[in-house]
Amino acid sequence: MKILTFLGFMVLLTSSPPTNCFPGLPVPIPVYISQPVAGSNVGLLECRLGYTINDNECGRFCYRLESRNCISFMNAQALCKQEGGDLLEPDVCTFPLFHGLARRQRGSCGDYWVGAFRTPPALNYMTVRGAALPDNFQFWGVNQPSRTVTAGRQQACVQIENGNGFLLNDDVCANRGGFICQQFI
Repeated sequence: MKILTFLGFMVLLTSSPPTNCFPGLPVPIPVYISQPVAGSNVGLLECRLGYTINDNECGRFCYRLESRNCISFMNAQALCKQEGGDLLEPDVCTFPLFHGLARRQRGSCGDYWVGAFRTPPALNYMTVRGAALPDNFQFWGVNQPSRTVTAGRQQACVQIENGNGFLLNDDVCANRGGFICQQFI
């Protein structure tokens, strides 16, 4: 066993082999985490229950794809915030991973909210973390973003659309869909 301070926590590393109690989720690293060390910059060491870790060239983050709880964009972002994250920020590195994941895990919601929106009358889309999402972003679907008005409501929130090759589409924010939460660690 070895004790060290990591990201503001006292961590006890064990030599016992990890077990996977949740089939389909990655095997967790065997660590025991104490209370935060006073005066430290506290961060996450592992994903919270229900999240999966991604550790590749895109960076290290946790994500959760919800395909059965269909809710509005604002409710999805609020839920992700409550869990310590945001809706997935679509970028050239992370989008291909989630494009494939959404295609494989079709649920009752069909489409998935991601973390980008605009505030009409503005035409430019921004991510929930403040980065620009340009119109020429390679993962917009055909003729997207359309910025149209549907039943008197602006299409101002971004989703991965099931019926559009699982590419990005702008839609009415109050419509219901699945969502992808992301937490950086």
